[in-house]
This record gives sequence, structure tokens and C-alpha cells, in this order.
Amino acid sequence: MSKVVLDVPEISCAHCSQAITQALQPQAGVEKVRVDVPSRKVYLDYDENTISIDKVKALLAEEEYPVANISNA
Repeated sequence: MSKVVLDVPEISCAHCSQAITQALQPQAGVEKVRVDVPSRKVYLDYDENTISIDKVKALLAEEEYPVANISNA
């Protein structure tokens, strides 16, 4: 299992948090999603053998939350 922190500058409210969680949580391989609105970060635990980080980025981009940076948690 991998853990990453995604910087998502477009996060601004609870609705953003809900939309991101609803986009990612149902995906196979996503274990845990936590959105921190004040820091505009998404903490993600996922199985890199089931879902790629590129797929995660694409899912967020579809919801209009592009990822600016990715770092290890």
C-alpha cells in the first residue's frame, strides 16, 4: 500500500471535500481518502497494483480539481 499527499489548489470548501471523496473512495484500490480543506491537500492510501496515481489524477481532473503536486505521506 502506498500513501501520498496530493496538493489540490482548487479545494475551498466542504463541497469540494465531498466531491473529491465521492470521486475517489469507490475506486478499486483506494483504501482511504482524507481531504484537508484549510491546507488544500488530499491524503490518499491506495494499492498501486490496482489503481495508478495517473488514474487518481485523471479522476480529480474530471471533477475540476487538478493536482498541482504529489508527495510521499
